[in-house]
Amino acid sequence: MTLPKYVAVLPAIFALSIFVPASQADLLHEGDNDPVDEGWALGNSTAGYADYTGKPNWRHTYGSGSNFYRQIGSWPASGNSAIEQLYEDPTGWTATYEIHLLEAAHLHEAAFVAQDATNHFYITLFDGLGLYPKGAYASWGKAAGEGINDGVFADTAVKIGNVDPTDGFHTYQIVLDPGTDTGFLTDESQGLVGRQDDIISYYIDGVKELEVPRSDLNSTGDRAEMIFGRFGGANNPGGNAAASTDFLNALTRLQPGMHPIDPIGPPSGSLIGDYNNSGTVDAADYTLYRDSLGLDSSALQNNDIAGNIDVPHYTQWAGNFNNTASAGSSGAIPEPCSCVLVTLGLLALLAHRPRQ
Repeated sequence: MTLPKYVAVLPAIFALSIFVPASQADLLHEGDNDPVDEGWALGNSTAGYADYTGKPNWRHTYGSGSNFYRQIGSWPASGNSAIEQLYEDPTGWTATYEIHLLEAAHLHEAAFVAQDATNHFYITLFDGLGLYPKGAYASWGKAAGEGINDGVFADTAVKIGNVDPTDGFHTYQIVLDPGTDTGFLTDESQGLVGRQDDIISYYIDGVKELEVPRSDLNSTGDRAEMIFGRFGGANNPGGNAAASTDFLNALTRLQPGMHPIDPIGPPSGSLIGDYNNSGTVDAADYTLYRDSLGLDSSALQNNDIAGNIDVPHYTQWAGNFNNTASAGSSGAIPEPCSCVLVTLGLLALLAHRPRQ
């Protein structure tokens, strides 16, 4: 698969001093806060807005051309800015993005870039309604002469996992393991350097989907930066930029060290369907399910289904009804007795009665 050339749509690069991050330990955008207020520069002219559907998030609107938020260090990299020091940490670094892609029809739906001044590593999400199949794709910068689109961004796109980025929030991570080799890929005088045995790993929802040895990549970096946004211009059907909708960003974080999250899902041995974690799958869990319809599935504990809360979560509850933690939940689910069937029928009837 060939990704279009990003560099053509990025604005002219200019020196931009790093803003003071949310803390000295990491670089953070979170929840329904305006990224600009958190120190992120807005690329191009279309800002987002706070969105309260599901979990708190910042809704990144489309508009004409490329639109993105970014933090950037010195250019060329000197190693002195806060973001560069994060990338230089001897324990490695972790870039984390929590995103819900909304279905639309656009060439590039969303892209998240971690650039550590030795290379660019990024994830692109597609909803399948445009030119590319639905899913998440890992990419990295290639040097001139290595790809069809020579230069900083080139045609190295590898589909990672089988995630549907439109079914709810997912956590996408790029993690650098710094290794121990003393050999550098670039001159140490450039500030930020990459060791020969660095490993770049891509995770989705806590599961490692791909790893790439740094030694397989040529150095392409000229600065350190962090980006989340859209690229590609008005590439909707008919060139209609307004045809595209938005994506929801609940978290963008750059932190020192390697911090892949635990795989998303209930803990081992948890009681599936016990949405309020009371120790029993009962009518109270149904009530919580009903009152949470349409919200992100993180609103339900002991839940094994990602995405927004809907009918599959009811089926999961019904299939585990009357199980208790003391009885154990790892064995075969017992057939419900007649009293359980009656209870389920009454609950279904009540759920469909019109409210007075």
